[in-house]
Amino acid sequence: VKPQKLLRFLDLNKTGELSVGARVAVVGSASAGNEGNARETTITAQLSDRLEVAGATPASLVGSPVVNENGDVIGIVTSAAEKTIARPVAALDSVLSRLTPNTQARWPQTAETSPTPHSTPKPRLLYAPAPSFPPGQSLPGQSGTGRFRLTFDPQGNVTDIRIVTSTGNPYFDQAAVKTLRQWKSAPSQGWEATVPVTFRTR
Repeated sequence: VKPQKLLRFLDLNKTGELSVGARVAVVGSASAGNEGNARETTITAQLSDRLEVAGATPASLVGSPVVNENGDVIGIVTSAAEKTIARPVAALDSVLSRLTPNTQARWPQTAETSPTPHSTPKPRLLYAPAPSFPPGQSLPGQSGTGRFRLTFDPQGNVTDIRIVTSTGNPYFDQAAVKTLRQWKSAPSQGWEATVPVTFRTR
């Protein structure tokens, strides 16, 4: 069957002009088994090397484009599960430069089609010291509670810490981040955890 008209290639948006809360869509492919549906969603976090998109996404959408309201590609889905992670187009130049005209698309098997699904071991902390009061801040009545998002790599090392909720005291925040970077987990596939931290004197 020949198409009645030629379809244009999607434009790549390399400006990086994105914002948290912006409306986007993850465009599927019929070749990947998801019938080419587009799922509307929003950007929940933006870092220099990745975008986080709201909502869970099936594994068959890994490699799918994320487009903005103008129809421009702003990223490519690189991880799909309970959290959807996309690599911004501006960070894909080194990958795109290696593509050849004969490159063929491949998609990972979904859990339904995989003949031998593997269970993921539950993450387990091996070393988790509690943050101490920073010097000069342990005065009577001093207190603060914050929440920190830790990212562990497959070797169990903390590779990133984000302040979800500040303690309200920059010295407390710095002390918490310094100690949380020392945390260590058992080897796994990499994972994230939100840790509450409270500083309080009597």
